[in-house]
Amino acid sequence: MKDEIQKIVEVRYKYKKRVKIVKYFFGILVAFILIFITISYLYNKWKMHQNFVEFKIENPNDEIEIINKALKIYLDKMHRFRNFSKADIKKRSKYFMFGDTHESYATDIFEYCHGDKKHDDKCEFMTFDKRLNLEYLMKLGKRICINGNPIENAKQIVDNDEILQNKKLFYPQDEKALVDENGNFITNFFYTANQALFYDKVFINKNIFSHTNKDFDIIISSNAGFARLFFAINEENNLQSFCGHYDDIFTKFDENLPYYEDYLTKLATINFSYIPIKLTKNGAYDILTIEDIAEYRNIYQYGHHGSVPKFDHYIWLDKHNEYDLAFNQYQTLKNNNFNKNINLQGDGNAKN
Repeated sequence: MKDEIQKIVEVRYKYKKRVKIVKYFFGILVAFILIFITISYLYNKWKMHQNFVEFKIENPNDEIEIINKALKIYLDKMHRFRNFSKADIKKRSKYFMFGDTHESYATDIFEYCHGDKKHDDKCEFMTFDKRLNLEYLMKLGKRICINGNPIENAKQIVDNDEILQNKKLFYPQDEKALVDENGNFITNFFYTANQALFYDKVFINKNIFSHTNKDFDIIISSNAGFARLFFAINEENNLQSFCGHYDDIFTKFDENLPYYEDYLTKLATINFSYIPIKLTKNGAYDILTIEDIAEYRNIYQYGHHGSVPKFDHYIWLDKHNEYDLAFNQYQTLKNNNFNKNINLQGDGNAKN
């Protein structure tokens, strides 16, 4: 009897010991998980503050306020990618490599762009004349191009063109507002380093897609044909390239862009760049890093993949219809361009 009681006591003791060990193990596991979650939270919060700039929204229903504040932050990030301090040369090195080599030209970029010196004349934004558009450049092409080649005095014509030469340095980050109440840019400007144009309609798209965590996108539009012709003159200063693009558009033979029957009235592809916005309790922040902007991860654009033209492969548009939605929204807004208090979501409810 005594032996049996002893065995029962031993079994109970071993059972309690095992329970304690299991509890101890799970306690450590829970503590580890909590520590991991806390560290992850703090790291993500730190990372967010490294890459994202939160801005306060006075009126959450004021889409123009949101667009103007987000645009200035976005443009500042775009600017800072090349206009960086000497201390950041090493950080930028991996983004400025010579082909597949391990040699970086970040130091050259730093010196050429004058580092992060403000209000200089290198790697800056520039304004351009509001009269300058695709139609104007196509008319210019008709004057100075023959069979895809510039005529002998083409450079002289371009140099003496008042509208083309009407450019000056511009610092959008310092402006009080960049778009008006209708979502149109107040000043037309461009950034050569990224071949980015800012001149047309800006609007908000609240269709949520699976490719990123956001509440909505701010969409910036530009005509791809206009951009090709514009930067051939303003960045490359290459009239041969300009006339080549002009010929592609005029003859509708460019296999990379779907130019239709009439490049002015139907469509010469519209490209869209977007700023994904995440709302917070009292404001919002964009979820683009400087690297996202530098690597063009926020573009809806037309590309030629194999024999079938498809839209932007970065966000798998084969599975979504982002471009069609953005373009239809853009068309609705353009059709109501002169309305006051226009609905910037472009759902067709803008008041006439």
